[in-house]
Amino acid sequence: MNAILAVVLISMFILAPLSIMLAVAKDNVIILIVSTIVTTIVHTTFWVTFGQYVAAGDREIFSLAIIYEFVTICGTLAAVIEGLELR
Repeated sequence: MNAILAVVLISMFILAPLSIMLAVAKDNVIILIVSTIVTTIVHTTFWVTFGQYVAAGDREIFSLAIIYEFVTICGTLAAVIEGLELR
């Protein structure tokens, strides 16, 4: 895999959920929906691209990514519920 592509994908994996928090802070529902879709696409692309390494036995390296994924899912759900006032 190209190193530049890997760096960009890992950076987007980390930074994409922050756009959701920005949308909630600015109270903009359209940006919230768009950033949720972008975050979903980025995270799916990340796991499809790097899933072969996890399956090959490099689970130790990706254990932090799995924890971050769990926290991101919980944070995204909380932000969407807060932003769309579903509670």
